[in-house]
Amino acid sequence: MSHQDYVLSCRARAAEIARRVIAGSMPVLEGCHLLDGLSAAVDIPDNDPDFLAFNVIRV
Repeated sequence: MSHQDYVLSCRARAAEIARRVIAGSMPVLEGCHLLDGLSAAVDIPDNDPDFLAFNVIRV
């Protein structure tokens, strides 16, 4: 798997987690914890405001 494939896979996982949280099939805190863990793998800036919010909520 190439790095680009890995990043796309992690982004797909992040989108699936977000869908589950919105649908109510995953608790919000669990989703925040999982999304915070994916933040480095989705290849976004460290200061991305959306992912920073997951970190703040998780803590």
